[in-house]
Amino acid sequence: MKRFGRWLLVSLAYLVYTLGVVVVLLWILFPADGVLVWLQGKLQNAYPGLAWNINRVEKEFPLGITFADVGVYEKNDQENPLILFNEMRISPAVEGMLKLKKQVPVAYRLKTPEGTIEGELSLPGKGLPAQCSGEIRNIELGMFEEIWKKINRTASGSMSGTFQYSGFWQDPLHGELQASVEVRDGEIGLQQGIFGLEQIDFHLMSASVNLKDRIFSLDSGMMESRLFTANYEGSLQFADNLYTSALNIQGLMEPRSELLGGMNNTAASLIRSQLQNNKLSFVINGTLFEPGIIFRGASGIIDGIIESGGR
Repeated sequence: MKRFGRWLLVSLAYLVYTLGVVVVLLWILFPADGVLVWLQGKLQNAYPGLAWNINRVEKEFPLGITFADVGVYEKNDQENPLILFNEMRISPAVEGMLKLKKQVPVAYRLKTPEGTIEGELSLPGKGLPAQCSGEIRNIELGMFEEIWKKINRTASGSMSGTFQYSGFWQDPLHGELQASVEVRDGEIGLQQGIFGLEQIDFHLMSASVNLKDRIFSLDSGMMESRLFTANYEGSLQFADNLYTSALNIQGLMEPRSELLGGMNNTAASLIRSQLQNNKLSFVINGTLFEPGIIFRGASGIIDGIIESGGR
């Protein structure tokens, strides 16, 4: 028994040593530049309308890969990035690999100057959908400046939340997404003044988000502002062109005294006379590029409060 015990310990030690040598060799010989070319080619084939630029790739021990300065551009504009991440890191998810699933789990981490997106991605076998889950922390909406410009508005705020996604990366909008997100201390620029406001400042905006069959659904939406509170729900029907995607959102808004007190007497009196349970109903429809909003009070649609001269 002593000989067997000694043999077992020696064998285990040799096995650990061999595995360590293999890991080191794999890390040293890993073709990082080849992976960079392969990844950019895969992304280009999957999304031909976009251009992807990755500045450099670095290996991290053990078996980690970091892509630096990852930019996503429109095909016809490769100077102004739609999205730019300082760093994208991927590595094997050891805990998931030990479960011996059919899919290969990969841990990922995307970094911006202020926040991160990190979680786990399962690389599928042939014919199987990819699975992705993660957590968003303090992603600044202002980093998507080029996207906001294309829909003729501005936006800011710090976004956080969690999400789960299942789908094929060749056509991600036909996948399924469940997410819970919130944005704090932000503002949304308006194309048309409402209540005399050119932008909406808010403390908190949150919603549950679902994606299925190219329809983006919003549930349990809430906005908390110094001037008002609002609850909303609705959908975004994705078109081939993002900016012509159709909006359909309904909700209830409760104006606060800070809002009514800053308006001229005629507009403030009109709103007060139309409140039902201290609230106005509203509908936002149209497209992302040209959305429209309609307010409805006790006697029907109210046109006067949409004009920007109300304050």
